[in-house]
Amino acid sequence: MTHIKIESGHCSGETYLTTESATSGCGVPVLRIEGEDFGPGDLVWMAGFFIPTADLVSAWAMDPVRTQEEIEAARRFMGTV
Repeated sequence: MTHIKIESGHCSGETYLTTESATSGCGVPVLRIEGEDFGPGDLVWMAGFFIPTADLVSAWAMDPVRTQEEIEAARRFMGTV
């Protein structure tokens, strides 16, 4: 199971990439923000704008401090594996 906290200036509150969801399947995580699950094609309202969740996760994953596990979870979320 994957459960990785997303810490980003764009994310407020509890935000995770997680496979601990009924909407997650085959090891593909969802983005959980404040208890609500989103896929890579969804838009979320943050900082006064609608932001595609795939862009949010992609920007987070490009931070050089990300571990290989975090990068792989982001790739699975975005469907690039």
